[in-house]
Amino acid sequence: MRGWCWSSICWTSSARFSSLYSEKKAQKADAEFAEDGQAGEKLVSSPSTAKVMVKYGVQISVIYTDEHLLELRVWASNGLFAGQTEVYADSAELTKVASVLRGFPANPSDTREYELGTFDAAYGGGGARFRFCCTDSSGHALAEVRLRTDARLGVGASDVATIHIPIEGAAIDSFVEQLERILPETGQFALLQAAG
Repeated sequence: MRGWCWSSICWTSSARFSSLYSEKKAQKADAEFAEDGQAGEKLVSSPSTAKVMVKYGVQISVIYTDEHLLELRVWASNGLFAGQTEVYADSAELTKVASVLRGFPANPSDTREYELGTFDAAYGGGGARFRFCCTDSSGHALAEVRLRTDARLGVGASDVATIHIPIEGAAIDSFVEQLERILPETGQFALLQAAG
């Protein structure tokens, strides 16, 4: 039984040591980061805060185009959990998304939904389903993003992720404007920033 620790005291001591070790390691990394003089140039203030992603929200990027079709990469993260999928859409699809979201939230019971791509595994491409709703009477809002990968890629089965992202009305307005201006060109994108 060598190497096993059966008492909660040993586990607690081990957890405390691990926590102290991680804290010391983070402090050392912060000091090294500050010495490099790069603190002002980074999105992250220090390596110890890099444990949680700084960039979070929803990003829709154009990754392929032809006359009638867009291939989009939909990426979503709430800072703790992230996922992405690639979907096929009509060339006017992003303008339709913008019109659905315009003016959200109009009232505390306002809910908007939209789907890009497909959730039917019989068709090519993945799917992204968006549900925007208010979480209280003050107008605090949430984006629920459900992503499905293309079953033809990877192991032959679709992966599905649901990510809940707090959002603000001003960020939605900016996202709508970006979606309306996006050109059907590879590299174009729109970003919905999370609240916080």
